[in-house]
Amino acid sequence: MHTPNSTACPSSDTSWLFRAGLVILVVWTLTSGPVMFAKAQKSSSVSSSRTSAREGTAKGVSFNRDIQPILNTSCAICHQGAGPAGLTLEPGVSYTALVGHKSTESKLMRITPGSPEASYMFHKISGSHLSVGGSGSRMPQTGYVLPQSQIGLIQTWIREGAPDN
Repeated sequence: MHTPNSTACPSSDTSWLFRAGLVILVVWTLTSGPVMFAKAQKSSSVSSSRTSAREGTAKGVSFNRDIQPILNTSCAICHQGAGPAGLTLEPGVSYTALVGHKSTESKLMRITPGSPEASYMFHKISGSHLSVGGSGSRMPQTGYVLPQSQIGLIQTWIREGAPDN
């Protein structure tokens, strides 16, 4: 063991290595641990969100649980604030902006509860918007087409009466 008056090489004392390892572990835990935990929780919630989306039809589709996450990842990046077509799809305001409001590009309502066929948003994401007197491009415009499973989930939510749940 190293003592201040000892002539032995300090590197032969391994207790400093143990203490340094503890310090590194504590610093890592305090800084990276919560971030990694949050990522794990987020990943878990995304996974459970996907599971609930698949099970959505059996339980009923929830706007907050199933539809808003689709809007967050695929639509709200452009449709925020006043957004294109005056449409905001950010959490907390998207439901009110969609349901029962007339489209600015078509004679249809953006969302007509109970009727996907009379809902312009459904046509915009399905690519059939021109056939109902709409204009512009299929949504989202990023070149990314929503998977049929997500389009089906939105269709089911509208058919179920587009509840604000």
